[in-house]
Amino acid sequence: MLLVLLGAAMASAAPQSALDQVRNRCLTGELRWLSSGETYKVEVPDSSLFSVEGRLERDGSLYLDFRTRDPDGGPNARVPALRGREQFQAILEHFDRRIKRVMGYWVAEGDNLETFNRLTAPPLSLPPAEAALQTWTGRQASSAGFGRPRFEELTGTPGRYIIVQVAFER
Repeated sequence: MLLVLLGAAMASAAPQSALDQVRNRCLTGELRWLSSGETYKVEVPDSSLFSVEGRLERDGSLYLDFRTRDPDGGPNARVPALRGREQFQAILEHFDRRIKRVMGYWVAEGDNLETFNRLTAPPLSLPPAEAALQTWTGRQASSAGFGRPRFEELTGTPGRYIIVQVAFER
């Protein structure tokens, strides 16, 4: 009897997956679940401006769109309900092993493009592949086993790129 109770206590203390944590936060109303089929999407209920979306294409390409920062609030104006790393992990769990590559498409303003340009500009002047791996998306993709960047589009010059499309592959 004691072993059964101990086993049940240990099972209830097991850490939840990122996907389960997100689903629980949707049940409490902190987030709104809008996922279906080949799309993972959650948003902040009182503002559809803030959302995270992952879309899996038939070829296994995962496209991400994270809108977790208030564009008028500066770099520290993050939306607490949308935790980037947790959301990235939840997207990986949602699509399981069907992901073949994580796509990055960076234009205009955004953390990834800003970081990429800072790293490719002097004095650092990193090669594009190294710089891509040091962006937020590159670090997340690499930690999930997608650590080989392959550029599909690179428009601009080091430190002044305006379009970067990169596939992070296994």
